[in-house]
Formats: sequence, structure tokens, C-alpha cells
Amino acid sequence: MGIMPNSFIQQLEFFEARNSAWTSAAPNIGLTPGQMTTLVSLTTAARATYNAMQIQHEQSKNSTQQWYDAITALREKGADYLKAIKAYAATTNNPNVFTLAVIPPPKSPTPTPPPSTPTSLTATLLNNGAIKLDWKASVAKGTAFSVWRKLAGQPSFEQIGLASSDATFTDDTLPVGGGGGGGPDSQGGVWYQTRAHRLGQSSEFSEPIFVRFGNVAGGSESEGGDLKIAA
Repeated sequence: MGIMPNSFIQQLEFFEARNSAWTSAAPNIGLTPGQMTTLVSLTTAARATYNAMQIQHEQSKNSTQQWYDAITALREKGADYLKAIKAYAATTNNPNVFTLAVIPPPKSPTPTPPPSTPTSLTATLLNNGAIKLDWKASVAKGTAFSVWRKLAGQPSFEQIGLASSDATFTDDTLPVGGGGGGGPDSQGGVWYQTRAHRLGQSSEFSEPIFVRFGNVAGGSESEGGDLKIAA
């Protein structure tokens, strides 16, 4: 193991701890007074530069913190002013504000597409004479479905209800007997279709299905759709 330490600061401290003893005993340890003068001078210079380095290092840390504080204050205040410019442009409805401020205008929001059109509309005849409708569609958050019906003899479809989120609806308002031949116990039938709605936009109408009531197998039949008989 060597006598001299490995690190620079330990080497400096090593000679600082011995310079006085070596100077006093120089002739007796094989050194001359001139050599000790040189060694003490080098030790003093090394200590001075180390101390200066420590001061600079501390100053550098302080400067780094000052830079961080300054840029943080600038960023936060600048962000407030950018908000003020954008608010002024919006209030005055003047896009030239962004040109004068040399900043890009906000991007136009990507238009939200309308909801997808419901598909695979089917009907199930329940024991109480009501008709349960089911269909396939995206049920993204905020989606609702309007249900439309046209009885035999009616000129057009009319909305009979809304289904929120769930792609199913039960029509228990079918007229009995009359109603243009649209009742479950008549020889007529009824048309159904659905439509999706979300964020103020509407899909196309689904393909309509026709449910016929009469003396056919199972008591009912559908055209363009699937009518099931509830057990």
C-alpha cells in the first residue's frame, strides 16, 4: 500500500499535516531547507486553488438556482399573458390579434363524426302483446337512440320513444283493434326504425323492419327483419 493517499484533497491534507514537522527536521530526514520551501509553497498554492474552486462551485450552484428561479417566473408570467392574448382574440373575434402577437392561432377542433347508424334491428313479440326491439350500435358515452314507428295506414314514421345507451326498447303503446290496422289483434302490421344521437349529431335511420300481425304461423311475422316470439 502506498503512503500517499489516492484522492487529490487527501494528498493536499497529507502534506499540510507534515510540512511543519518536515521543515523542522529537514536535515535529519534527508531534505534541504530549499526543498521544504518549495514543498510548502506548492502546498499553499494547492490549498488556495482548492478554496477558489469551492467558492466557484458554490457560486455556480447559486447561479443555477437563480437561473431556474428566473426562467420559472418568466414562464409562468408569460403563460398568463398568452392566455390574456388568446382571451382578447376570442372576445374581439379578431384573428389578426395572433398575427400582431406573432403567435400561431389555436387549431380548429377536429369535428366529431356523427354516431354510427344502428344495424340488425330485430323485434320480439312479448306475451303481453308489446314488441321488444333490439339492435346493434356503438354505445359510446352520451349516445341515445330514438325509436320510430309507422302503423299501417299512417303516411310517415313518428318518434315513439328514446333509449338511453342501451340498444333496446319495448313498445307497449300499440293500439288494440283499430289504429289503421296496426294492432296486434288486427290483420295489419307496424314498421320500426331507429336512429342514434350524440353531441347534437344524428346518424342515418336504420333499415326499417315490418312486423305483420295476422293468422300466420306463430301468430305473427316480419318482413325485412326478425320477429321472435317470447316464450
